[in-house]
Parts: sequence; C-alpha cells; structure tokens
Amino acid sequence: MIKRASKQRFLSMLFVCAMSSTLLTSVHADPYNLYETFEDQTWDYTSEPQKNNPYALNIINNPTFGAYEGSRVQRFQWDRVWYDASDRATKGSEIAQPQVRAAWNQDIWEEFYFYFPSSSDGMSNDSKGMIIKQWIAWHPSIPNTNKSFAFTLQNGVLKAQRAYGDRVNPSYQDYTITSNIPKDQWVKFKLNLRFDRTGSSGKIKVWMNDSLKVDVSGFSMGVGSPDYGPYTKYGIYAHSSSDFTKRVFFADKIKWSYNAF
Repeated sequence: MIKRASKQRFLSMLFVCAMSSTLLTSVHADPYNLYETFEDQTWDYTSEPQKNNPYALNIINNPTFGAYEGSRVQRFQWDRVWYDASDRATKGSEIAQPQVRAAWNQDIWEEFYFYFPSSSDGMSNDSKGMIIKQWIAWHPSIPNTNKSFAFTLQNGVLKAQRAYGDRVNPSYQDYTITSNIPKDQWVKFKLNLRFDRTGSSGKIKVWMNDSLKVDVSGFSMGVGSPDYGPYTKYGIYAHSSSDFTKRVFFADKIKWSYNAF
C-alpha cells in the first residue's frame, strides 16, 4: 500500500518542478510549430510532465497493436489509487508544451492520432468524465487560469468544449464529435481552431478519420492574459476520478501549425 504522506510528497515535488521552469512564448521553424513522432524516444521540445503516478508518461517501442507510424508511441497512464479530489496534481497524467504558445486571433491547424484500448484498464466506457486533450493559457503571472479548449470524454461520448468569459470561472459550450469513440484502432483527429478572447471570430472545426464532425464559428473562445496565448496539453485529466482503477491511452504523430495542412 502506498502511504498517503509519501504520495503527497511525490506529487507535490513533480508539480512544483514542472510548473517552476521558465515559460516562454516561442515558435518553431515553419511549417510546424510543434511536430512529434517520438521516434527519438523523447519530445523534441521542452515539455512539462504532470504525473498522477510514477508510471504516468512513457514513450514505448513496438506496442502490440503497432504504432501509427514508425515504432514508438506516447503512453498515458492515470491511476485511481493516487487520486485526491482536493489536489489537482493527482488528477492528471499529461504532457504540456507551454514554450510553444499559439497567438490569439489567428487560425491554428492541429493533427494527432490517439489509440484507445477497449479493456477495463484501458479506456472502456467510464461514467466519470475526463479531459484527454486541451489548450490552456496558464502563466505564472495569471494563476488559476482555466482551459480554453478541450476534448472531453464520458461514457464513450467525445466532445469538443470551448471556454469563454472569466478566466477562473469560465462558461462552457460542448459540441459532440462522436457518441461512440472508436477503440482498439488508431483514430485520426484534425482541428482548425481560432482563439478570440473578447471578440466573435472564434472557430472550431474537428475532423475524425477525415470526416468533418464539428463546424462552428462566430463566438469568443479562450481565457487568460492577452500577453500569453494558449498551449497544448495531451493526456488524461480525470477531474472526477474514474469507475476504474486505471486509465490508459496512446498518442502518435502530433503536430500543429499556423499553416493549413
């Protein structure tokens, strides 16, 4: 059994180390601001791991179901035994990219591949909702900033969620991508987003396996400081715990750009 005090020390250390690194606004060389295939067994950009457990984030070689491309994939694991409803650090097993921020009021194109195992220790349908991917404009100068956009998953229903209004207690609007997320296969997602904090040029377009599922625009989207745009986070944020002791999924070939592709 894991002792409570030990868990708290471990999680506090991880969270402080992750959040204390210098956060910069930077842009990678064209045509992509972020491009990850994991073939070199690491993220090519300065990333911030946010771990719910010691095994939360691993790049694995030759998974039994096969990588989407190449041989390596990112594995995300969340464990319920570490969960504490009062401690944000225990709720997420995520990789954040705060040093590669997007600009407000500019179109963003993003693509990634997710693999959801159907097993009970994978991503079988769960009555507790969770986030599996998001954009957030958090910065040390603006603590308590909430997410700007997310993929939410509950009972197999995948939704795109926009946030707007107050940065601490924003309003949300959900758009269903699918009522039955495909499992035991690689699923391709492509997004065209535009974050507009105060105007009405916000945009969300989501394709799943090349089929357009969400196409909405003409609203505000995004919360945070006008000086610091949103950045990506991939992985599990189980804000309400889970019906299961473990949640696991995989990612491959992640990229985003200001240029359409």
